[in-house]
Amino acid sequence: MVVVHNYSEGKNQLATSSDSSPSDNIDEDRAYVVGIWVVVIFVAIIIVLFVLFAIGRSQERELASSPSKNENEQVAGEKEKIQTETKTEIKEEAPKDVKDLERPLSEDEILAKAKEIPGSQLHIVAVSESLYTIGEKYNLDWREIAEVNNLSPPYNLRVGQKLIIPPKGEGANEN
Repeated sequence: MVVVHNYSEGKNQLATSSDSSPSDNIDEDRAYVVGIWVVVIFVAIIIVLFVLFAIGRSQERELASSPSKNENEQVAGEKEKIQTETKTEIKEEAPKDVKDLERPLSEDEILAKAKEIPGSQLHIVAVSESLYTIGEKYNLDWREIAEVNNLSPPYNLRVGQKLIIPPKGEGANEN
């Protein structure tokens, strides 16, 4: 039996079998907790749906604002046409004497040119050498070596590459 205190009348009453039992109170508490969880899950589902809807809308806007495949192809075609026209214009405008400076000398050209320049030497590029270090070794300005060998920026050298080393005073940039 459970003693229930009635605050309005100020006396204790005995609970009868028809009154609520402790197991009924536990059931009510469980129902309350389950109800709260149902509300929490419902709110979470609403938030997830809202986020998914927002993501879908942003993707629709992105697709609507991006050019179609045909527009992309058209733009790419126009870029290619402009690049081709520009290359053609550059080739037509380039003076003929500059063509020899467009590429480094081949090995055969180096040997032939070395024979033409009296007092010149051949140098074979070693690991970690640069035009500057080679110039220091022969007491020459690196720009002289680059000019004689038709080298242009960025002056990349490879191991085993043959370079003509002009005699002092033969290059355009003397020290």
